[in-house]
Amino acid sequence: MIVDGTGNPWFRADVGIRDGMIQVVGDLSSCRARRVIDASGLAVCPGFIDMHSHSDIKLLEEPQAKAKVLQGVTTELLGQDGCGVAPLCAECEVEWRASIAGLVGTSDIKWDWRSFEDYLRAIGGARPSVNVAVLLSYGALRLEAMGLEERRATPLDIEAMQRTAREAMLSGAFGMSLGMVYYPCILADVGELSELCKAVAEYRGILVIHMWNESDMLLDSIERSAHVARSAGVPLHISHFKVAGRQNWGRAAEALSVVESLRGSGLDVTFDQYPYVAASTMLTCILPPWSLTGGAGAMVKHLSDPSGRERIRRDIEEGIVENGMMWDNDAKLAGWEGLVIASVASEKNRRWEGQSLKEISKERGVHPADAAMDLILEEQGAVTVVEFLASEEDVRTIMKSRHHMACSDGIYGGKPHPRLYGTFPRILGRYVREEGVLQLEEAVRHMTWMPARRLGLRDRGLILDGMAADIVVFDPAAVRDTATYADPVSYPEGIDWVLVNGEVVVEQGAHTGARPGRVLRK
Repeated sequence: MIVDGTGNPWFRADVGIRDGMIQVVGDLSSCRARRVIDASGLAVCPGFIDMHSHSDIKLLEEPQAKAKVLQGVTTELLGQDGCGVAPLCAECEVEWRASIAGLVGTSDIKWDWRSFEDYLRAIGGARPSVNVAVLLSYGALRLEAMGLEERRATPLDIEAMQRTAREAMLSGAFGMSLGMVYYPCILADVGELSELCKAVAEYRGILVIHMWNESDMLLDSIERSAHVARSAGVPLHISHFKVAGRQNWGRAAEALSVVESLRGSGLDVTFDQYPYVAASTMLTCILPPWSLTGGAGAMVKHLSDPSGRERIRRDIEEGIVENGMMWDNDAKLAGWEGLVIASVASEKNRRWEGQSLKEISKERGVHPADAAMDLILEEQGAVTVVEFLASEEDVRTIMKSRHHMACSDGIYGGKPHPRLYGTFPRILGRYVREEGVLQLEEAVRHMTWMPARRLGLRDRGLILDGMAADIVVFDPAAVRDTATYADPVSYPEGIDWVLVNGEVVVEQGAHTGARPGRVLRK
């Protein structure tokens, strides 16, 4: 069954591959081949493209990428949330590594690159099993130009960042990412961001944004993101689209109507989504933005100071507005019982992985806010959390949108969010076969051709003559995710074969050890 990625009905055919490319799709019964994969009774589709991934360092450490390729992912998009690793400011490296440890992890891997081009070469040198596309991240860009200075960018600063952005785009960046809840993105104003995006637009890149707010001010946040994109003339792609907080559940249709309206006005807007009700990010995100300004060092000072702690507790309890936008107060949106520790860096705190902050606070005999601040302080910020924020109804509504694409937003370490191991099989098993939220052909389109088109990958995302042979062979009747919140490190079932650039990476559900992935350049 060929599910070709277009969204059109499946059809029966053979697929002939030579030199890493699809040569012909049709009846090849009279042809010979060095190797034949019998896919009788199975579906054959393009490789899945993970539109939001945090494997920036993990691919250097574990290039086989088993968590992704065993679920059918053949291409990952890195450099997300404004928290990428290139370019790398030498003077800021220690601070930056600490600031983003909750997203990219901690490891002994040497960060021996400086420019965006250097990083692409480092990834290519690791020979990963998957293809890699990379976004230029605002955080790394700002630190390279301005260091750790806590101020607005001047025109000279913006010119310097634009030069670096153009260099990155010429090296093959697919666009720029922003994470407006993370340092140092929280320091940027709309005008500065618009000017930087103009440099991205010159090279037909895209703006990928984790918005200012995903809860009470979601609609305003979409409009503000659209303003940045429109003023720069750059396409907009919204990261992990969701409706957060019980008080907002059921508003997905309203949010999607804003997207439709923006598209109707001529702005090219799309988004991605992971198929779960829980999010996952750095635990530092439960802290008010002012406490993160200045990076990890400044945050540690605030957490070590009694008056700073008291202010943080008060802001968590009462909420705050910064730059005209309500802060996404995850402790209120999920509740302390809905914030579960996924990973820590040290062995002494390993026992808290899989425990909620409410449970941890009881055992430690402190308020949950203090339990969180103590953990952040002890781990120097390297803590990842799973946050139960959304509703199943909204997940399904968003998934059905014609502008939806799939992503894992997978973060490694400890007891990670199950999306790291289960995202794509979960869509095919639960939301296609069991619940009928999407038709099979449409779901595959959301995971293949739509992301390829969004990124401008003209040779991937379809089962078609002349396309790169990134291919997944799966059993529509058996494919399913097995990773759960309680037991997240669990590979899926029903993904039988995965080919990357024509080479078999997964055979009968097992990794072959092959590492034929490539660094893709815009």
